[in-house]
Amino acid sequence: MHILIISSSLNKESRSRLLAEAAAEQFKALQLSCELLDIGEYEIPLCDGDRCFQHPLVSVINDKLERASAIILAMPIYNFALSAAAKNFVELTGERWRGKVVGLMAAAGGNRSYMGIMTMASSLMLDYHCLVVPEFVFAATSDFTEEERLSKTLPPDILERIMKLGATVASLAKCWNTVREELDMV
Repeated sequence: MHILIISSSLNKESRSRLLAEAAAEQFKALQLSCELLDIGEYEIPLCDGDRCFQHPLVSVINDKLERASAIILAMPIYNFALSAAAKNFVELTGERWRGKVVGLMAAAGGNRSYMGIMTMASSLMLDYHCLVVPEFVFAATSDFTEEERLSKTLPPDILERIMKLGATVASLAKCWNTVREELDMV
């Protein structure tokens, strides 16, 4: 089993990137195969519904998604909605998400933005038939002490939520892939 963790923030100092890095560390500590894909390190084309799909980088990213048994997407929430970079990434790679187990993590300025995750969850479930873990990791600015913000560390309760999400994603991916194989045999 291989888990792809996607950091969809373009800000090198983002809290959603910290969430993604913590998830990658957790999977490595559990000796599970995982890869962190930080889209901020690539010049990903904007989805135009046409020529963008021929871009060589899209093929590289699609290969990473194909190899994944499960995906964790860490995204920033801006103005009560997921970031344009996260949405663009899914638009470019959509079919590669089909049937995957997906965990979602988000960071936002305020604690009322947690519903911003639902746009992505709905799209992944309805458009690509993903099994989206219904328990998300959400971190607002107020969840961090001043020291944690300055040192770019995660609070213990958020780390615990990431561990729980990671364990759930890994367990569901094992079960889900077995179920999908059985259904393919029918």
